[in-house]
Amino acid sequence: AISGQAIENDDYKVTIDSESFTYSFTTKNGIEYNIIFSDSMSYFSDTSTVKKLSKIYSITIDKVSDEKPQLDTDVELTIDAVITHFFKDIEKSIVYYCYTADHKERSRARKFNAWYTNSPFNINTTKIDNTIEVPDDEYHHFTSIIYHKDNPFSSDLTVAYYEMVDGLTKPPKEEI
Repeated sequence: AISGQAIENDDYKVTIDSESFTYSFTTKNGIEYNIIFSDSMSYFSDTSTVKKLSKIYSITIDKVSDEKPQLDTDVELTIDAVITHFFKDIEKSIVYYCYTADHKERSRARKFNAWYTNSPFNINTTKIDNTIEVPDDEYHHFTSIIYHKDNPFSSDLTVAYYEMVDGLTKPPKEEI
């Protein structure tokens, strides 16, 4: 299913599977990574602007290999190249959620924010962060949305993101 497309950059060669929207690369240490963009429109289905929105994706960075990764700055640079490529379509956006089951969500959020701050593509994007406090839940749910500054639907994305977050913080309505 690999489309034959590749991102040429100074770091690792990245291949793109356009059917599954997966970008893959292998490091000099033989560690394979997949960067997967998954359709996340369903998160916004109850928002007032959903009819105007499209191309909202979540991002998963998956280390496929079992080996413990060594410090390799080319990995971060390659991920930057993938996301820069992703945002060539200015109507695309990324919603990010920090996994909570292992209680490392705060660390993930801190690392994600530091990475974004230092990434070259941040000059062309807007990032909105939020921490969701769900009633009767012990976790802090860190989430963000990133979209291109020239996205023609940026105001609709912002409204939808805040509505989605607000909907998650309210306790469910009781059925009568």
